[in-house]
Amino acid sequence: MRRFFSLITVVAVLSSPAVPGWAQSPEQRDVLERLRQEFSRIEDLDLLANRESLTIAVARVDRDNPMLHLELGFLAYRMGEVSGEQDRFDDAAGEFEWAAELRPEWPYPWYGLGLSELALGEHSVITIANLRQALGIDYLSKAAGAFSRAAEVDPSFVEAVLQLAAAASEQGVRASMTAVLDVVRRAAATGAASHRELQLVLGRLSRELGQLDSAVSAFHRYLNVGGDSALGVLELARTEYLLGRPREAGDHYYRAAAMADSGQAVAEFRSDVRWIATPQELEQFDSLGAGEREVWLRDFWGRRDVADVRRPGER
Repeated sequence: MRRFFSLITVVAVLSSPAVPGWAQSPEQRDVLERLRQEFSRIEDLDLLANRESLTIAVARVDRDNPMLHLELGFLAYRMGEVSGEQDRFDDAAGEFEWAAELRPEWPYPWYGLGLSELALGEHSVITIANLRQALGIDYLSKAAGAFSRAAEVDPSFVEAVLQLAAAASEQGVRASMTAVLDVVRRAAATGAASHRELQLVLGRLSRELGQLDSAVSAFHRYLNVGGDSALGVLELARTEYLLGRPREAGDHYYRAAAMADSGQAVAEFRSDVRWIATPQELEQFDSLGAGEREVWLRDFWGRRDVADVRRPGER
């Protein structure tokens, strides 16, 4: 029978020496990440429910143990993913709120709460969700607030920062994105500066808000820390076009196309052409190998420039 990560280990972690300030101990974070990874691999609701019952029994005795409430929160969240039941995400949010009351200086309770609010929003009735948004209490706003709190207590907690940026982009409120950009910048000034996705998000947010030179710098850092070469060069191309450098932008665009072999990079090029390509042309694009996209895209955009009476490369 499958064995879960030991409850005894979870409880024992709390007896480790406290870490000054907002930080959780490395041992506590390791426990939570191991639990999350383990839960994510389980599809059996009965197995998850049995684990929940065992953990609740321990939590009734040790009610003020934040690690137990975090564990229950991630368990309920996973059960919501597997079952699709909204009540499970609501249960998860309650456990994360309890943990946040016990340890408001920890990032994990706020991060879990943000995930739960996002999940609740995805499962809510659309008319009710629209009303809540009008009132400023929609799930996306609540999730963004929770992620913001996680990033506030620990700017190096990259997962929360990235989720906050995604929530802000989905909301599309410029004032919110400006505030989020400050959070992302603070995170990038910590030990998380080498995190590739963080630098990519920093570049995209900076560009969205018109801070183009900062965006270029962030994309170069993304490349320097080992980011996807094609994706990084494509983002530079897009930014250089906005800077009024069409020749440099075109050179980088086709250079990126020649390198593109990852699913993410190929999807970005496809998103550029899908607005005007015919179904047959999209089929052709999807059938291309890694070394064929540059030639195909040069031909595709060249024909569009001629048809629209544009300068070469303008379209």
